[in-house]
Amino acid sequence: MGVLFFYSTVVFSAVAEDTARYRFEEGEPLTYKMEVDVTNETLIATHFYDQSDKSRHNESLALTMDYQLMPIVQQGDGLWKMRLLLNQLEQIVNRDGDVQKKTLDRAALRGREISGSALMKRPIQNYSSGLGAPEEATSSKAGLIPAREVHSPEDLFDEPLLVWIKSNGILQKFEDRTELQQVIPGINLKECIELVLPPLLVSDLQEGTQWTRDVPVDLPATPIEGHQPEPMTLKLDYAVRKIESIDGRRCARIALKGRFVRDGLSIPIRQEEMKYLIWTTSITRVADQVEGEFIFDLSKRTMRTSEITSVYNYATLAGRKQDKYRGRITSENEIRTRLVSRLVSAPTAISFSDE
Repeated sequence: MGVLFFYSTVVFSAVAEDTARYRFEEGEPLTYKMEVDVTNETLIATHFYDQSDKSRHNESLALTMDYQLMPIVQQGDGLWKMRLLLNQLEQIVNRDGDVQKKTLDRAALRGREISGSALMKRPIQNYSSGLGAPEEATSSKAGLIPAREVHSPEDLFDEPLLVWIKSNGILQKFEDRTELQQVIPGINLKECIELVLPPLLVSDLQEGTQWTRDVPVDLPATPIEGHQPEPMTLKLDYAVRKIESIDGRRCARIALKGRFVRDGLSIPIRQEEMKYLIWTTSITRVADQVEGEFIFDLSKRTMRTSEITSVYNYATLAGRKQDKYRGRITSENEIRTRLVSRLVSAPTAISFSDE
């Protein structure tokens, strides 16, 4: 599912008056626990002229993450600069019955002798705890593209990410760090944070208040170079369903709904040689259905609970038009995602030193 990039300007003098604004305190972190559950079911039907076969594959991912948003400073335009700190991460992957589990803990990782800063600007395949960065990787030479800064996975726990968030919840900027996909492959942390902090695009939250936003529809794979499909967007509808007291605090229950379906597509994503012929695989259908609920504390102006579910379907066809697809491979894919984030504790001071 695509994630927000919006375009609202926040007037600093109005922030304190609007109830539909997040409230952050400098130096006081918000601690959350996030759970991500993803299941992927694929049905493949193969037809090679006079032969047919069907196969089914199942994968699942369960991710639990403890993280903190530490407000550093609010700029004059209402934009908050924050640190995103991961405390613990547990990941369980199941591929057709093959289960693998990984747990990373900030305290344990910080005790290792691997120095992330010493490994910057080195190729990932050359990681070594005993060597520093070679001179040619750190120096700038005319006519050469500068090497991209590379971090070790431990840096994600030892050196927090920097995030810039508007007071209405729009994520303006997210620090791009290489080790993100090393630590949590397959999960886009930026999109997760955007989803659990929905933008409040109104000035007041009352029962019945509604607003919408459009987000780009994700494709399951990148189209072949030279084939750029028309942009597709998913309309997300938000509505304040109820104002009620939860644990003695006045809260707004915000509902989320969105649905997108597009058939008759022909978006080429891969070409390969099969049976001595070049076959093209194309996306023929994309659909996404999103639902969710958020609990927003109206007095503290913080998101207490976020729960989003997505059912994403896509179909592909592989074959040759010249043969009128007498030989073809079709696939039907369904990806179900459930994302939950809960506020764990009130703001408390935290130290980033290594002592």
